[in-house]
Amino acid sequence: MTTSAEPLRLSAFLPYRLSVVAAVASEGLARTYERRFALSVPEWRVLATVAEFESITAKAIGLHARMGKVKVSRAAAALEA
Repeated sequence: MTTSAEPLRLSAFLPYRLSVVAAVASEGLARTYERRFALSVPEWRVLATVAEFESITAKAIGLHARMGKVKVSRAAAALEA
């Protein structure tokens, strides 16, 4: 059985296009967070997650914000400092 699969074109591949849109939006927001609030994106994510849940563990922040434990730890330490 032969198949005539078309080659993958990233410009037409929805997951790739969504990833690019997310990256562009994140970069724009990162500049705003830095300029207005002196926060990095991970710091902002930690702060926003704590604000939403009030009492939350670092592990739960990582799960909710899709961040690794090292990134959560560094962002939390920077916010605390």
